[in-house]
Amino acid sequence: MTLPPARASWFLAACVVVAGCAPSGAAPADAKASAASVDASATPDASDSSYVARRIEAEPAVPVNGFRIVFFDVGQGDAILVQTGTGETLLVDGGKSDSLLHDRLQRLGVDHIDAIVATHGDADHIGGLLAALEDYDVGTVYWNGSTDKDTSIFKAFFAAVVAEGSTVGVLKRGDRIELGEFHAVVVNPRNPLTGDSNGDSVVLSFGCLGTKVLLTGDAEFGAETDMATAGVLEDIDVLKVAHHGANSATSDAFLATIKPEVGILSVGQKNAYGHPAAATVDRLNHAGVALWTTDVTDQDDSIELVTDCGSPYVVRRVYGVR
Repeated sequence: MTLPPARASWFLAACVVVAGCAPSGAAPADAKASAASVDASATPDASDSSYVARRIEAEPAVPVNGFRIVFFDVGQGDAILVQTGTGETLLVDGGKSDSLLHDRLQRLGVDHIDAIVATHGDADHIGGLLAALEDYDVGTVYWNGSTDKDTSIFKAFFAAVVAEGSTVGVLKRGDRIELGEFHAVVVNPRNPLTGDSNGDSVVLSFGCLGTKVLLTGDAEFGAETDMATAGVLEDIDVLKVAHHGANSATSDAFLATIKPEVGILSVGQKNAYGHPAAATVDRLNHAGVALWTTDVTDQDDSIELVTDCGSPYVVRRVYGVR
């Protein structure tokens, strides 16, 4: 079904509710693995026919019949921009730093954002969204409806949405986000929520023939099992690896169900959590997934996927291969 968004006044009421929520626990620490060592773009071989993520030399425009996804290098965090061929723009999460997201959007030349999805309330997903709400007239802001966060960043995000006056929608499994001819299906969270912050992450499925994408937020093993049981997972092409490659997500069973060709690890090259976990990288490698990492140097290592929904999709660095 198409989601009927609620009004911003409802969102303000939720701000009052959140003040009484308990703080979340600390993030788990996993065994360290070198981000650069799992980056498929580090040594591209155009002559290898098995190399799924094909490069092109010309700077791609957004194809009229397709879309472009930019997985921003925001260090340890998620920030993903979807641009449609008919001109709509969807921002999914914003990383932790509002100044960094501002710089990334400006450098890319983004002049409008139609809608924002906050997958869940962790600071490394919503902190940067303050810049987007400040810089752009955002029509709609979507979230999962959870008020389990009692942090200054979470409250600041709520306040910024209210100040923006955006229409607000709460996403649950089966809802659709529609922007022009583009639509994304919500496959997580379930209704009612589980109460687990990561497990209740908004997970989006979208794409076209030959280019199916799954954006997973920080959804972990429990959410993977729940989605599989609900029958909402399908064979995909490109996976945004959940929870920055933590060992608590991306199970063998999950990979066997969705069968991704390419995996995007949105992770800081020097982070305190040991992401991506060596065990997760092993599972992805064993499944034959070509891995790309958003932060491998001190430069902007943002990654883009471009498809015209007819030819093979392209995955590459936005600002050159490193």
